[in-house]
Parts: sequence; structure tokens; C-alpha cells
Amino acid sequence: MSDQPAADRPVRRVSIGPLLRALEPDFPGITASKIRFLEDQGLVHPERTASGYRKYSAQDLERLQAVLRLQREHYMPLKVIRELADAGRLLDFQEPAAPVASKDREPAESSEQQQPDVPSSGPMISRRSEHSLTMRELCRRSGAGVALVRELLNFGLIRDGEGHFDSHDIAVAAAARELQAFGVEPRHLRTLRQAADRETGLVEQAVATEATRRTQESARRAAQRAEEIAGLCLSMHAALVSSRLEQLQRGIAPEEPSQG
Repeated sequence: MSDQPAADRPVRRVSIGPLLRALEPDFPGITASKIRFLEDQGLVHPERTASGYRKYSAQDLERLQAVLRLQREHYMPLKVIRELADAGRLLDFQEPAAPVASKDREPAESSEQQQPDVPSSGPMISRRSEHSLTMRELCRRSGAGVALVRELLNFGLIRDGEGHFDSHDIAVAAAARELQAFGVEPRHLRTLRQAADRETGLVEQAVATEATRRTQESARRAAQRAEEIAGLCLSMHAALVSSRLEQLQRGIAPEEPSQG
């Protein structure tokens, strides 16, 4: 065991290859281009070596995990994720996962320290969440009653996966429960489901050619493209709703009293 104080020890970092392998189990199809896109958006800040290689710390990996999870499980646009990051709340959503293999490194930079065990995570358009919840568990975790959950099922807002539900269903049920306090019932939310179906159809159409090639590489490219297109659609959707809301707020604002 080293006698060197923890604060003075060098931060261990890994290159893009080991980073992707750490993310891959939970985020199939994750690519270097996706990581660099998130870097361009200011959501991760890898260190650069003298030769220009990116090196990622455990903190960088945690941030990526949190960002990808927020995209996949909460469908948050990057603008909102950046706001969470600025508020220091990004890692509130992080969960422990699998370690990075310290033996993987780039030969040209073998003298640099490697990353120890670090967690892993995943993309927005992917398989359903691995959570498998009974209706009782769904009600407990979302705070929704059985009657509300059954209404959500009837209107297609959540889907019964052979008697089990997942984390997406928790988010829908929890939001529906809170909306009821404003007089918004599940029957009023059908338009949201229809809008989601239309947006998903747009994504499917955009990746159809790539998806039909039936090779592993084309499947990866289709998944990556679907994720990026869906993220852009969600960002546009959020911007449009925000714009309409501002118009609504201006319309209901009280008139300024006349002077004189």
C-alpha cells in the first residue's frame, strides 16, 4: 500500500477504447463519435496528452454514464442535462456498474497511468430497461394507485410486458399521478402517446435503409443514428412547447395599469 497522500497521487485515466468497453454492456452501439459529440456539447472534458490523445478519468466516465442514462431513461434534451450539470446535480442519477479493464491501453502511451475499476452505463434509443417490476412494485415506486395504473394501461400510456413493467413505466405513472392534481386525467394524455408514436415513426423511417441491411455493423450504425435523431426531435419538441408556453403566459399576464 502506498504512503503517498491520496490528494497527491496521479489521477488514473484511460483512452477511448477502454472507455467504450466500459460503456458497451449497458449501452450497446455506443461509439467514439457519440462521446466526442457529448464533448462538443460541453458535457465531458477529457484531458489531452501532448500528442493529442484524449484521456478519460473516473469522473469523466461517471458524467458520461449520467448523461446517457438521462437521455435513455428520462428522455431529457441536452440543454436540460447541461443545466443539471451546471447545478451540480448530474451525478444524482448515477448508479454503480461494471469496471473498466485496466490492461487495455494504447501502445503509444503505455507509460501513462490507467483507470482503475469504474462504473458503466447506456444510450437513449435501445432495449427496454432491464428493470422488471410487478404492478405492485410499479405502484409503490411511482406513488400511483392501481386504478390509475390500469387507466394508463387502457389508454396505451404504459404497456404490460407479460405482467411486468420497467423504469419508463415508473416515470409515466409518477407524472400521471402528479398531473391528476391539476385535473389532467389519463384520457387527456392520449395525444402525448400519439405524438410519441409519430416521432418514433419518423426515427424508424430515417434509419430504415441502414436497419434492413441485417449486419452487426449496420445495426450499430442504425442504433446510433436513431439515438441522435431522436435526441434532436426531443430537443425540437421541448423548444416548441417552451415557445408555445411563453405565448400562453404572455396571453394570460395581467394588463399594466394605465398611467395618468
